[in-house]
Amino acid sequence: QIALFDIDGTLYPGHSELTHRLDRLITEFVAEHLSLSVDEADRVRRATLRAHGTTLRGLMELHRTDPVEFYEFITTADPRDYLAPDPALRSMLEGMAARIAAFTNAPRAHAEHVFEALSVQGMFDPVFTIEDSGYLGKPHPDAYEGVLGRLEARPARVTMIEDTRRFLAPAKARGMRTVLIDGSGHDPAGDDGIDAFARSIHDLPKAAPWLFAEE
Repeated sequence: QIALFDIDGTLYPGHSELTHRLDRLITEFVAEHLSLSVDEADRVRRATLRAHGTTLRGLMELHRTDPVEFYEFITTADPRDYLAPDPALRSMLEGMAARIAAFTNAPRAHAEHVFEALSVQGMFDPVFTIEDSGYLGKPHPDAYEGVLGRLEARPARVTMIEDTRRFLAPAKARGMRTVLIDGSGHDPAGDDGIDAFARSIHDLPKAAPWLFAEE
């Protein structure tokens, strides 16, 4: 079995100050890049997110935005300034029978800083970042295909663990198992594309026991 983890909003709560700071920086980038007011930029950020899966993908397709420039701007927020070591998370990961990998729409440097901040560095191998997909990212189908190809695993052997609902359907469509991490408390029982649900990453053993059982 392979446990394929999202990073931001999954390994730490989605309502964290880091999440809010990253959202603010994306809005500020859109405002500066497109010469908009902050309110207009926030509307554009949300609209491109809905229409294109991610704000960056929308900016690239509509405005030819340079993804390197985009990430250089938003990763000025250092996760190590916002997150603290999580011994319970590390202990949970150490107790998994499954191989542990990560799949994120963030750049590699940001992912590594999150791991360092949470004190789980070195536990995820491989780590698939936005650079690995040529800046396509989730939910683009080619990003999932690229991950499956590099994992060299049958999709049924892969469980994707993710806090963003719309990123799970493409995984499920390719035959992966899916787990939604949602701290809002809304149980998505019966939702297409979601096999299991946990309120936080620490509840994963109960939500996905197959990842902790020796085969």
